[in-house]
Amino acid sequence: MSMAQSRKIIIYGAGSAGKDMLDLLCCMGIQAKFFVDSDMNIVKRGTYYGIPIISTEQLSELYEGENKAEIVICIGVGAHKLDVIHSVDEMLTKMGFTQIYYSVIDMIESLYPQLLSKKAWAYDYLEITASVGCPVQCRYCPQDQFIQAYKTRIDSSSAMAVKNPYSLSFDIFKKCVDAVPKNVFISFAGFSEPFLNPHTADMIAYASLYNRRILLFTTLFGATLSDVDRIRDILFHRIVLHLPDVDENAKIPVTDEYLAVLRRFLSVFADMMMKDDVGRMKQGSISIHGKVHPAVAGVFSAMGIDLQALGNATECFVSRGGLLELPVKARFPGEVKKKASTCGYMCDPRVIKLEYINKDTMLHLQSNNNAVLLPNGDMALCCMDFGLRHVLGNLLENDYEFIFSDRNREYLKLKRAKETNILPNILCAKCIQLRPKDSVHVIAREKGNGK
Repeated sequence: MSMAQSRKIIIYGAGSAGKDMLDLLCCMGIQAKFFVDSDMNIVKRGTYYGIPIISTEQLSELYEGENKAEIVICIGVGAHKLDVIHSVDEMLTKMGFTQIYYSVIDMIESLYPQLLSKKAWAYDYLEITASVGCPVQCRYCPQDQFIQAYKTRIDSSSAMAVKNPYSLSFDIFKKCVDAVPKNVFISFAGFSEPFLNPHTADMIAYASLYNRRILLFTTLFGATLSDVDRIRDILFHRIVLHLPDVDENAKIPVTDEYLAVLRRFLSVFADMMMKDDVGRMKQGSISIHGKVHPAVAGVFSAMGIDLQALGNATECFVSRGGLLELPVKARFPGEVKKKASTCGYMCDPRVIKLEYINKDTMLHLQSNNNAVLLPNGDMALCCMDFGLRHVLGNLLENDYEFIFSDRNREYLKLKRAKETNILPNILCAKCIQLRPKDSVHVIAREKGNGK
């Protein structure tokens, strides 16, 4: 039995911070035994992402009289609530617990230093492009370039032939997802609206097995009432709902059928997407590129749902390729904005990219393994690669481990370019996720190592 298995890992707090801790543990291959929470309404839910939730009193009773040296508790409370963290720490200490940590990273540094080579703070995502060709045709989404690039690849590719390479079949989806490690997040987004594929609801339900983390980015175009009912019991890691605006930047047809689906969707998921009465942020938001369509605003109003609680409307067009040049605050010193194309594929002159003063010393890219699964099994670099410049492999022909290994020439080329900051010939040179090295998020921790 490994050390990770012998120790009992417990997360105090079954809210968003606790969920983030669970995600980090999952990425490191460490299983949490319990969530503990003082809110009985939360305890009554029974489980959180498949992990039992117990009360503070049950925790005390469960381990009364036991040697608590092998019991590790991570306090899953937001770092801005230090008074709460200190109060919980004091309570757990009085119970006799000695292995108490304020962050998972601290715990790993102290107890599992052999795991530090892993990307503890980088989650791996597999985005699902369920269909090729999105008729919504939002102004900030270069669909024509994507369709042409995919068609060219299909016509010339030696990849395994599939019956319909323009629509992901349920069988191929299952085969691909089963080939992906269980700790990889599955995101229904990609290059087109997920619900254009009639099997998407079934895919979501299948992907949620084994407590996978599921994300959904949707306009609801193509979704039906039965689709919403099919996924109503899914505990999503995150939902982003794109809404139509009066200027048709997001060209979502506002029909009676759409409004009926929107009402059903909100009746099921609005509570999960909003803050609840104890201030725990649920994983959801809305995206509006302009003033919301009046018929949609009417639905929210009639259902008593505050749009502001789900997210603020913005006229800053955020596409997978970049940001349009409308008022945007600099995210860090040295950021400069100028007109450019979105990863080389958007023609709108308002689009901007980010430039940096010293490219030799300031560039930083995310290090996690993300890819976009296409209906033919191809794995595109990321959801910004509308031109499919970097296809890492094919999940029907290559195993997942190979695709993200140095044995894969395409992956190795990108990896070396990122490590050396020699980026001109790869799409990443135009990525809005570029960061100065000294701006990389470091998990702040006041406490340091556990007691």
